[in-house]
Amino acid sequence: MSKGVPRTSDSFPDQYYDLRRLSLYSGIGIRTLRSHLVRCTNPLPYYRVGGKILLKRSEYDEWILAFRTRGNAALDSVVGELVEGL
Repeated sequence: MSKGVPRTSDSFPDQYYDLRRLSLYSGIGIRTLRSHLVRCTNPLPYYRVGGKILLKRSEYDEWILAFRTRGNAALDSVVGELVEGL
């Protein structure tokens, strides 16, 4: 890396984050992240080192894709009809 170029977390996708840092990165609250650690289905992968919980950023990025949603065409159609009726 050249001098003068700051090293950001974006340069290191496999960096380990604690819950507080992952919360800042993801915009999800720490309490919500903790609840995802113990879910029965699709739990958030983590590592416990002593009493510290660490999460690999790349594994979080992969995990969050399971929650991706797309617009509902049927709902868009209903809303469009309702707006036209006004």
